[in-house]
Amino acid sequence: MARGFPWHLLVLGPALLLLACGDPETLRDERLLGRWRSDKRATLAEIEAIGGFTGQQRRSLEATLGRRTLTYTASRLTTRLEGAAGEAELTASAPYRVVAVRGNEIVVESHDHLLGSAERESVFVAGDRLWLWIADGRWREFYRRVP
Repeated sequence: MARGFPWHLLVLGPALLLLACGDPETLRDERLLGRWRSDKRATLAEIEAIGGFTGQQRRSLEATLGRRTLTYTASRLTTRLEGAAGEAELTASAPYRVVAVRGNEIVVESHDHLLGSAERESVFVAGDRLWLWIADGRWREFYRRVP
């Protein structure tokens, strides 16, 4: 793995963006609500298109993609990461709030319990597709809406 890259954050992804926020009635966007499953094929296509990943980095990413499910309710985000063979499933759930909406971009605020501070993340929704910028905007992880 590349030295200095926070791979542990990638694995847990949105689960680390946990929020302790105020009134969830302030702003909503119904497009965000529901279950979203990591789209391994679309994300790998993005990684291939931008390039610059070593073989080991690509293999590490490939091992985690397609295993994460995000579930947004009006005020809560639950993240579930399926365990690989012999590994336990990881689940985290906490409040979040929508702080801005610009076209297909929904800005959510959450509390990062590891850093002890509020964090904002842009979530993009277009129809049955959702994506998040990963690694400081270097590439996107894609999701598909699931029943």
